Amino acid sequence: MNSIAIAPKLLLKPVESQEERVIRSALSGIAPTTARVYEYRMRQYLAFTDVLTRSEVRRFLANLQTKGCSPAVCNQALAAIKRLAFEAGEMDLLESSNVTQIQTIKGFKLSGKRHGQWLNSAQVRQLFASVDSTSAVGRRDAAVLALIVGCGLRRTEICNLEVDQLQEVHGRTLLVNIKGKGNKLRSVAVPDWAAQILNKWKEEL
Repeated sequence: MNSIAIAPKLLLKPVESQEERVIRSALSGIAPTTARVYEYRMRQYLAFTDVLTRSEVRRFLANLQTKGCSPAVCNQALAAIKRLAFEAGEMDLLESSNVTQIQTIKGFKLSGKRHGQWLNSAQVRQLFASVDSTSAVGRRDAAVLALIVGCGLRRTEICNLEVDQLQEVHGRTLLVNIKGKGNKLRSVAVPDWAAQILNKWKEEL
């Protein structure tokens, strides 16, 4: 009895919707952390309304305010929506007049209030005093704290930092070519006390 050959099933890739294509395009070329936040805000907006106009964006922002969102959060959402609108316009899915109107929406004024818990000088000294400087691990931890407290680096920036980025330039210690949000490069001046800790750790590598 001859066996019947059964053709394998074709694995068809699902067709990507216009909405998903715009979101994917809008998130390309930005830092992973920013992309996650922007995607959340874009999807939050599209769950609120499927119309991308100036009036609808303003209505969405007003809705965030009624929910108690801070001006910083509203500005974050606005930036994400503006990027979404721009990409939709580039893909000829949104009229240029709508794109322009959305881009001209002004952000919310920030009061300059410090958010979170800020350490004072005594607390910073206490933090460094808690590190065991007699061990290699402790000296490494002190170097990481120097990068955070003294240089203001983000966690992802510290993880991606290379040793040769710590340089002496015209008598000043700098961290050069740091890739931050949006893949933008910048250099950061290192305070003398932080430079001493970093150079000491650098000698042990």
